[in-house]
Amino acid sequence: MVLNRVLKMKETASLAIIGCGLTGTAMLYQFIRMHQRQREKGQRPKQAIRILVFEQTQSLGPGLPYGRDQVFPFHITNMRAGDMSIDAYCPEDFTHWVSARETDLKMQYPELCEWFSEAGTDPSLKAFPPRMVMGEYLKDRFKTAVQLAQEQEVTLMIRKGWEVIDIQDQGSHLSLFALNREARDLESFPTEKALLATGYWFDRPMGPGHFPSPWPAGALTAQIPQGERVAVIGTSLSAIDATLTLLSDGRFTRQENGSLRYLPAANSRRVALFSRKGLLPKVRGPMGNHQNRFFSKSGIAELRAQKKGRLDLDDIFGLLRQELESAYGRPMDWEAVLRPHKDPASILREDIRQAKNGDTPGGDILWQTLLFQSTEILKNLYIESSPEQRQKFDDYKSVFMAHAAPIPLMNAEKMLALLESGLLTIHRLQGPHRSVDSPDKPGFEFQYQDQDNRILSRTFRFVVDARGQSLSYDHNPSPLAKHLPASGLVRLENKGILIDPESFRVMTGTGEGESFASPRLFCVGIMNQGQIINASMARECALSTHKIALGVIQDLYETQA
Repeated sequence: MVLNRVLKMKETASLAIIGCGLTGTAMLYQFIRMHQRQREKGQRPKQAIRILVFEQTQSLGPGLPYGRDQVFPFHITNMRAGDMSIDAYCPEDFTHWVSARETDLKMQYPELCEWFSEAGTDPSLKAFPPRMVMGEYLKDRFKTAVQLAQEQEVTLMIRKGWEVIDIQDQGSHLSLFALNREARDLESFPTEKALLATGYWFDRPMGPGHFPSPWPAGALTAQIPQGERVAVIGTSLSAIDATLTLLSDGRFTRQENGSLRYLPAANSRRVALFSRKGLLPKVRGPMGNHQNRFFSKSGIAELRAQKKGRLDLDDIFGLLRQELESAYGRPMDWEAVLRPHKDPASILREDIRQAKNGDTPGGDILWQTLLFQSTEILKNLYIESSPEQRQKFDDYKSVFMAHAAPIPLMNAEKMLALLESGLLTIHRLQGPHRSVDSPDKPGFEFQYQDQDNRILSRTFRFVVDARGQSLSYDHNPSPLAKHLPASGLVRLENKGILIDPESFRVMTGTGEGESFASPRLFCVGIMNQGQIINASMARECALSTHKIALGVIQDLYETQA
């Protein structure tokens, strides 16, 4: 690789944001708004504010997978619109923005008119807007931040198509080494503080026919021929998106009894989902007013006192079991939860019925109310757990996430229609898949267990890895990911970057000595997933960057923000 080194002296930036998808945009937008509020109160910063933004693509704001070039109109957000705001001050920011921009969005993207029309007659659809709507929101909020920066006398330097490949701590500042991916120029940029917000990464393809990610969706439909059998690794939300992409040439129609039916196109693809459990997520339904008695802050504090400050995974699950059994007034069949014996279609059919009708006389789903109420408690318990306990929890993570990250009802109904059409099957994977180099039958072999516990084998020419983000930092192929631990600038724990969870400062230090929170480098998002259980969720990213922005503003002003 030939690089042109241009290491000119530059003014030191106040803040650098490395990566400008959802997390980077949330950081920039919230920081500029905080700065604006300080100026409106008559405050002035101690020094001129200069912000650097690096994004290795040409798109600022959407990130993966919200850009129009990544998704199709039927790809919806899996979290409710009320949880998608990037402004921690205003959780309704996204929903208000969608309502205000509806006319403009329909004119700009005619393919969204059908969704807006259906959402007008069925308000529940508004809770899960198309991903490309979220992408437009992020682009708009980035543009708003740029405009506000100009009005508030902030120098904003945007480097599109630049990749930060190394960071060095110079004591008084950080030096960022960034590569212009087109010109191959390598430049050094000094900054007082920096946020790592580089987002998702994926393994490289294992060979022809292997897709390491469901995105961009257009690559699947363009490169996988009609009539092919396709293996999708995973049964979670990303796998559902991949399935809908692969079978998007057909259409869904509502029957007189209210159910959906799938009408396939001629010579349709066939899709097989594979995972260890062979289970789809549960289906999101209405929540009620249940208030936790045991699995609560006070319940955790009482149990911690009884255990003299030490809680392990069995203690936590025991408290959760006590809450569930108390709420339902009966013992819980945990074997049925962990290893249900019904076929996937039967389970999904029952989950859809429950999502529509609830499991209480009030029409809500009690366990969802209980679990969603516990999100912050579970997050804090996960942070406080030892690396060994977090690793132990990861063994149950697929079952936990199946309940904690449920499917929107509209996608659940589509998946049931696909299962009933016979074009979609779901299997329990037996070990990793492997490449088959046979000249007469090349592809990828999967061993799986059927409903009668027989071990079967099948080879596919095309495979889509839809397991989502790997927890292993070692799989991140970027130069920056390789250089950071090697230099001692970051430390890894449970295969992710170790941070101080209160400030989101990375833990730094060399060798086996004591680590400490960096005064200059922060990290938010998927690289923290080994420590923050909901690290990649939009609401968590907004709250995390809000904390960082507030701290940086306080450092820049004589008075408290």
